[in-house]
Amino acid sequence: MCGIAGLVSTKPISSGDIDWMNQASEILEHRGPDSHGKFLDPMKRGFLVHRRLAIRDLSEEGHQPMSLDDNSVVIVFNGEIYNFAELREDLHKSGHTFRSQTDTEVILKGYAEWGYGVVDRLVGAFAFGIFNNVTGDLFLARDRIGEKPLYFAKGDGELAFASELKALSERPKFIKEVNRNALHNYLSVGYGLQQESMIDGISKLPPAHYLTWNGSTGSFRIERYWSRPALISQPLALSHKEKIHLLDEHLRRAVTSQLTADVPVGVLLSGGLDSSLITSYAAESATEVNTYTVTFSGHDKFDEGQQASIVAKHFHTNHTELDGSGIGIEILDSVMKGLDDPIADSSAIPTFLISQLLRKHCTVALGGDGGDEVFGGYVHYQHLLHLTNHLKHVPLSLREKISTQLLAFTPLGMKGRYWLSAYGTDLGSPVPSLPYLFDTSSMGKILKPEFQCKAESDNEKQDSNWPISEAVSRAQFFDLTNYLPEDILVKVDRMSMQNSLEVRAPMLDVNLIEFVSRNFTAEQLVSPNGGKLPLREIAKNRLPHALNIDRKQGFSVPIRSWIQNDIRWKRRMEELLLESDNSMHNREFAVKLLKSIAKGRDTSQQIYSLAILELWRRKYLSAF
Repeated sequence: MCGIAGLVSTKPISSGDIDWMNQASEILEHRGPDSHGKFLDPMKRGFLVHRRLAIRDLSEEGHQPMSLDDNSVVIVFNGEIYNFAELREDLHKSGHTFRSQTDTEVILKGYAEWGYGVVDRLVGAFAFGIFNNVTGDLFLARDRIGEKPLYFAKGDGELAFASELKALSERPKFIKEVNRNALHNYLSVGYGLQQESMIDGISKLPPAHYLTWNGSTGSFRIERYWSRPALISQPLALSHKEKIHLLDEHLRRAVTSQLTADVPVGVLLSGGLDSSLITSYAAESATEVNTYTVTFSGHDKFDEGQQASIVAKHFHTNHTELDGSGIGIEILDSVMKGLDDPIADSSAIPTFLISQLLRKHCTVALGGDGGDEVFGGYVHYQHLLHLTNHLKHVPLSLREKISTQLLAFTPLGMKGRYWLSAYGTDLGSPVPSLPYLFDTSSMGKILKPEFQCKAESDNEKQDSNWPISEAVSRAQFFDLTNYLPEDILVKVDRMSMQNSLEVRAPMLDVNLIEFVSRNFTAEQLVSPNGGKLPLREIAKNRLPHALNIDRKQGFSVPIRSWIQNDIRWKRRMEELLLESDNSMHNREFAVKLLKSIAKGRDTSQQIYSLAILELWRRKYLSAF
């Protein structure tokens, strides 16, 4: 992967902005330490910068920004195109010649041949900007699921973009103020929703969209180019056995295509179902497979070492373990350094650690991200099935009233509070959400008055192109379009790229997603006893019998134990939550959270979320 940034304007770009763009290149160095490049068009209407992490064609021919032979069009690209060889062959038949072996040049020549339609043909993870040196127009695009980030900010007759928020926010004339709606969303679910960033005035180009900028008028538009397909009843009249066989083939092709690189490739092996299956396919395709995992000795609930070891031994991989049990509190600063928008996902910690480990051995790694969203693996899907089966005849108004009244007397962190809140869930809403961090009964107590707002209805923002018929499918769709691109993929991208490591996700192969969407109903993916039913069928024939494929363990850390028992963590949390007059949260509320965990209630995720928010405020907001 790489880092990209750019600025286009209807008037000549100033020397001050040129200096700022050069600074942006330095900020993005961790995304591409191997080389850097820049392009300024002769009329100073467009300036592009690029940081390269060399993965494919390590020669100078892969240098960016890259232009067509006549210099009319220039590209900066971050990502990997897994079907670039097929596209290259198609373009060659159309008369195009190539001077490199890169997928970057394939996108560039593809744009010359197919225009905006090039994005429809790309299979991969990508974000790129293409500048027309003749017209001053700009074309930005982002991959279908949102594996690669792309921020942009619109000004008076200008538009700036970058791979990371921190590159845009450092523009000297930019006033950094918090986006209150995004702040509300963060405290509700632990991550941002839709295309808003936490800084007012900076947006995210949504996944599966492209942006076009008119260099003459300074106007721009954003358009969707892909939607997850709807389920078509027996599109190929396939039997269940045939579906499982074809699914196995799709998984094999996805893993094989993503093993391709001109640098060493490893596998993130947690011992869970997804990463174990990926390891099995990698072992078939490669003569040597290197696997890596993080262990937490003394914390059996979080230790995946034994399960990962079973898989590694079975497939004869070169396996390396990293012991994370002695993690120091300084890890928070390393995590925050990599983040843009805050995410309250403490699994960013082991993700950062294993990325550090992997980078010593390889430049590319395959991970299991996306398996839960695509195949229905999250526990809350089972909860929704339970609620649907047992509460569908109880009036929503009655359930909401009971839930609200009981929550008012139930402290955060108390066992059973989750179910009290879930009891009032509207199972017929576009997004049948279950609360994660702070629910409505506590939301008004968290923030100081100057940061309060009434958040927009995220339910109304959901994509209406996919007909969603029941609660589990709606929740799965929400996770695929929100939780996955705004939490999981952000965490993986920022923590890995902070260590100059590229992580790929075979489970997010577009052909695989489309096959699953068209051929498996929610009932065929999820049961009250578990999810990922098709994957489990495949696993019975591919994975060692000693592996517990029913074990559900997220990539997590013993954050509660650290805050309760490690004096360094306890003091750091107190300092972040209690000792700043400029914090956005109420000190009194934070005191209650800290007292609650001391009494044995699990408020660790709420405490962690406010700590990350405070670290983010200190890093980004001009008020600090």
